[in-house]
Amino acid sequence: MGMLAAGVASAQSAEKAAALTSEQVRLAVALFQDQKAEFLAQQKEARNVAKKVRAEVRELRKSEQTSALKQVRDEARKSVEGAKQQAVEQSRKLAEEAAQVAQDARRGL
Repeated sequence: MGMLAAGVASAQSAEKAAALTSEQVRLAVALFQDQKAEFLAQQKEARNVAKKVRAEVRELRKSEQTSALKQVRDEARKSVEGAKQQAVEQSRKLAEEAAQVAQDARRGL
């Protein structure tokens, strides 16, 4: 009978060890699931931050390009205005010279 009792005690001990192992497995699985959920949340947040940064960079580039284009456009306008003023001034001088030549020609006749 002593062997039977020893066998039962050994079986009960094995059951307790198996139960403990099952509990440890459940805890490990729950811990893994928590860690996985946290990791996925961090990945999602990192993607959202990356999207936001890309959008900000696009907006910054757009504003820089707009600013650069405005600057080029303003410079072109100034250049055209300068050329117009220079053409008007040259026309005026040419007209004065032509008038002077005409006066000189009349005096000489």
